[in-house]
Amino acid sequence: MIQAGLDPQATVKHDEKLKDKHGHSRQFDVVLRGKIGGHEVLGVIECKDLQGSVGTPVIDAFVTKAASVGADLKFVVSKHGFSRPALKVAADNHVHTLSLLKSPTEKHGFTVGDYVYACRLAWTSLRLSAVLTDGTTLAIHDRPQDVHVNGYSLFEWILQEAHSTFLKIPEPGWYRLRLRFHDPATIVLSSGARQIQVLEVYLKREREYRRKVAFAVGSGFVDFGSKKLKVPGGGTIKVSFTADPNLKDWEPVDALPKKPSALVLGTLFVYSRPGEVPRSLFDAQTVAEVMFDPLVTKQLPDPTQLI
Repeated sequence: MIQAGLDPQATVKHDEKLKDKHGHSRQFDVVLRGKIGGHEVLGVIECKDLQGSVGTPVIDAFVTKAASVGADLKFVVSKHGFSRPALKVAADNHVHTLSLLKSPTEKHGFTVGDYVYACRLAWTSLRLSAVLTDGTTLAIHDRPQDVHVNGYSLFEWILQEAHSTFLKIPEPGWYRLRLRFHDPATIVLSSGARQIQVLEVYLKREREYRRKVAFAVGSGFVDFGSKKLKVPGGGTIKVSFTADPNLKDWEPVDALPKKPSALVLGTLFVYSRPGEVPRSLFDAQTVAEVMFDPLVTKQLPDPTQLI
């Protein structure tokens, strides 16, 4: 990949010795020769198969050795990553720092970890009201599970609509689901049956952000300079983390980062819903005009019920 990025016709030699400015032979694990913009370019690569991460002394020594042969491109590849001071010294001296990722079946090698962020959206509260046929407004205090319209469970229909038709509403706040019946409908409450012309369902949308560390393995490498995972042609990257629908073991955060890292890049959108959403037999679209819109007024009927 480095060779192709430099020049498709570039040459690559392993374990080559170059003469430094004093006439001494200096050994390099990999030597690249190619052209950029018509100019000859020399690249040198040092490969470190250490038990731990590469530290500052290795980078210091490589910087001196690469400068002595006039190298234009300088790379250090480590099996187990780099220390933070080493990365700072490498960046100051324009040394590219790379680590090979291990495959999922390997026991040793470099694994890169970074945060995966999640945005969780959920319907959390429900309030009900109705407009009677005489035009008066009725606040409904019964449990939504106990309310029936034209003989059908209202709560089952609300759950079905909230977690299917309106599942992916992105913005938090209160929303109104309004049914204007073509003919008066019968609503059955604990206080008795009433004839209604309009039914209003108020749903609250809440949004929260969380994060969790994920680890990447596969046939590629991490470039610490650009903070990106790079995969050669035909290669694969596997990012591993676990997420339950409620993100219980994820760390809460105030917001998503403005400039997320590109190592394990991704934002997971989780649309929270009950384990099973019943299929409602209430065909609201046939008997009423159904409207759904964000709620701008702050006047809401009581009580609040979780859904």
